[in-house]
Amino acid sequence: MPEVEMTEDFERHRVADPEMCMAGSFRTQDIGRPGYSKRVACINVKTGKWMTQSFLVAHVEHPEMKKKLRRQASALRSRLRRR
Repeated sequence: MPEVEMTEDFERHRVADPEMCMAGSFRTQDIGRPGYSKRVACINVKTGKWMTQSFLVAHVEHPEMKKKLRRQASALRSRLRRR
C-alpha cells in the first residue's frame, strides 16, 4: 500500500490506512533533523497500541538531500512492513 501524497510542505508516505487509527489519537514526532522528516503515530483501533500511520518528508530544493530523504522514508516503510 505504499501511497505517496503531496501536501504544501511535505510528501506523506502512508504505512497504514487512517481507518485503522482511533479518532483523535494522531501525534506527529520529528525524526532525524527537526522539521525535515516526521513520524505520524496513532493508536490502533484493534490493539489499542501505538503504531506508525505515515512518514512526512519535507520538500527540499537540493536534489541530493531529496534523494537521501526519500531513501530514508523507503527504508523505514520496508522495516515496518517486516514487523
